[in-house]
Amino acid sequence: MQLEERVKRRLADLTDTMPDDWFLTVRLREGMYETFCALSGRDNKLELAENDQKSAGGRKKRKRVGVLAQSWTCATAVNPILTAGLTPEYHEISADYLSYTLDKDFQSGHDTLAALWQHSLGIPAQIQQIKGVVTLEDSAHCLGLIARDENGKPLADVSFHSFGVEKLLPTQFGGAVWVNPDSAFNTKMEQVRQNLRALTSPDIGLNLRYRLYKPLNGVFNRIPSTLASRLKSYLTSKGVFIPPIEDAELRGEMTRNSSAPSKWMLKKMLNALENYEVCIHQRQKNTYKLCQLLESELEKAENKGKIEIPKGVKSADYLIRFPIIFPTAELARKKFDHLKSAGYWPGKWYNPTFFPGVHDADKYFYNAEEFPQTQDVAARTIQLPTNAQWSEIEGMVKLVFN
Repeated sequence: MQLEERVKRRLADLTDTMPDDWFLTVRLREGMYETFCALSGRDNKLELAENDQKSAGGRKKRKRVGVLAQSWTCATAVNPILTAGLTPEYHEISADYLSYTLDKDFQSGHDTLAALWQHSLGIPAQIQQIKGVVTLEDSAHCLGLIARDENGKPLADVSFHSFGVEKLLPTQFGGAVWVNPDSAFNTKMEQVRQNLRALTSPDIGLNLRYRLYKPLNGVFNRIPSTLASRLKSYLTSKGVFIPPIEDAELRGEMTRNSSAPSKWMLKKMLNALENYEVCIHQRQKNTYKLCQLLESELEKAENKGKIEIPKGVKSADYLIRFPIIFPTAELARKKFDHLKSAGYWPGKWYNPTFFPGVHDADKYFYNAEEFPQTQDVAARTIQLPTNAQWSEIEGMVKLVFN
């Protein structure tokens, strides 16, 4: 059996799906781009798609076709929408789920094509199927999660999963897209399949640059930080080093045409999937430990109201990072710095919104003043790692309350 088929079969076994409904890409953003191009009827060749990448003020006029989305996310999750010629329709996130929720009687506009629901940090999004709107599921933070209804039926028409940097598995590269064979949008789903099925592996030069990512990062981590920063900038400018997020991607662009994983990537994906249960078990155990310790501290009179734990944490099987919401943005910044200076690895996804911060929010059709709740939650939230050792978890919790 070929490597690609083995990866697909493993994904299918983990999710109770069929191998033929899975498609693999070098990066998840590429799978998302191919999907959005298929849904919009857009040519997926980037030299054509990039014509619309202008600021909102001078943007070439185009028919507004929307995708429900949120700004508390990575820039690379929204870029595929923009580059496919679609327009994000943002909604406020809930502090309970760190994703947007909709009223039960929500009515979409006639020009809304799809809804992208993000399982933030592994907290299940409150997915709501909307008549006439394609349901897209972003499971980048929780590889293998396909949300289902009370009858066990998948809610999404398309589900996105990541093998990328700082995700569940230590693979650095790789994306997986599941296309629901029972979707009501038959024609659109067939086009999604055609786009993804047509992808080929990167050329030799690009493949080599991908392979250099890990060894070069090893070099950067072993030399003084100032020198590492300069060397990284130089190698990036020369096209030798491909960072997780490239500068052009902070301008709302896709940087290269989509491709399927090469042989060495597939080997890494397969090897990582063989250890999937081990990774999941560690995250589950540490998610539970963190929740238990934090709640225990909150029961103490002197700690009342010091932090807030999102309600949705309790509904998660595991978290890739454990979110903590502080009363103020200033306190969140101080605690982040305190934890980092103590040798821990706190996170601040997604502050700023469209992480790690885009050059021009107008390109994203976004006005922060229109989303005060999202901006407030983003500024007050930090995360603790769930792949830490027990002693580290205890140490982090103590610092949170000190």
